[in-house]
Amino acid sequence: MEVPRDCEGVARVRSTCFPAWPVSADEVADTEARRPRDRLHVAWVAVQQDEITGYGYVEEPNSAARPGRIRIRVLVAPEHRSAGLGGALYEALERNAPELRTFNDAVNDAILGLNLSLGFRVEAVEIRYRKDVR
Repeated sequence: MEVPRDCEGVARVRSTCFPAWPVSADEVADTEARRPRDRLHVAWVAVQQDEITGYGYVEEPNSAARPGRIRIRVLVAPEHRSAGLGGALYEALERNAPELRTFNDAVNDAILGLNLSLGFRVEAVEIRYRKDVR
């Protein structure tokens, strides 16, 4: 991923994957600029016909996580799912990590099936709530 070039596409993918939490290109760029430089964070984008259709990263989480743990996240725009993009991103990211963790939307059957096919196992189920007050 290159900042600022890829920020608009990454924002579009993130916002379509999480419509309740849309982000702008500026917010993506700001998040990337604030990442601690002493922690692992490597991001890739999937591009089809000059459009970013997927985004993934492998990172060392914040200090609250267990030491040595690596986190992975892969997002593929809904209209581009089930075409092998998520699997390709996972495989590219996996080469850089001894252990992988992923967090998925429980209503996304495509990614849940992909995770099982890649050898992930369910460790916990999390439900999040949000209330907009403005």
